[in-house]
Amino acid sequence: GHESYVTFCQLEDEAAFTCSADRTIRKWDVRTGQCLQVFRGHTSIVNRILVANNQLFSSSYDRTARAWSVDKGQVAQEFRGHRNCVLT
Repeated sequence: GHESYVTFCQLEDEAAFTCSADRTIRKWDVRTGQCLQVFRGHTSIVNRILVANNQLFSSSYDRTARAWSVDKGQVAQEFRGHRNCVLT
């Protein structure tokens, strides 16, 4: 599981997505509790996530927001330019 506290959770179909102060986002099987996927790329606390249409959006204290491909588990786009942490 996460190596630090969870900051947010979203349920999407048969999966739960969590983000954490450990700088990762995880996808979980809600029936088994098994971690299915780990999304890595943020360099600080991940504050919030939004999952819709097989896309995952995240915001972080690293002053970025990111769009991820859930299927590939990779960053599709990174939004830079914020002067402070992105909280929502």
